[in-house]
Amino acid sequence: MMKRLNGWWDADLSPHLEISTSAGEILDLVVDSGFNCEITLPASLIKKMGLKKRGFIYSRLADGSTVRTATFAGEILWFGQKMRVLVQATPSDEGLLGTELFQGCKVELDLDADVVIFRKKPARRR
Repeated sequence: MMKRLNGWWDADLSPHLEISTSAGEILDLVVDSGFNCEITLPASLIKKMGLKKRGFIYSRLADGSTVRTATFAGEILWFGQKMRVLVQATPSDEGLLGTELFQGCKVELDLDADVVIFRKKPARRR
């Protein structure tokens, strides 16, 4: 099993991580610690991928406004394992990777060192 995912910083100083869907589509996602869900993707990409609609949720944006957002069923490869995710549609051109996917990971974001790393934590023993 893969234990580390490496990303990069773009010219706008945003951290990115590239992940794959279980269908082989490559997603370039901005790592967003202010987005509390799993993934958001451009509505046009969701349509192209043919994801199944799940319903709607209400999301609070950074400016404090609330928007109704369509949700879709998706499946990604996360540390080499298939994982079902709830994908939110956005009119933006950029997809986001949210904090729901930070769980079970050590996340290292260091702009000065050009480091974007997600490391899988060992499973806790009970």
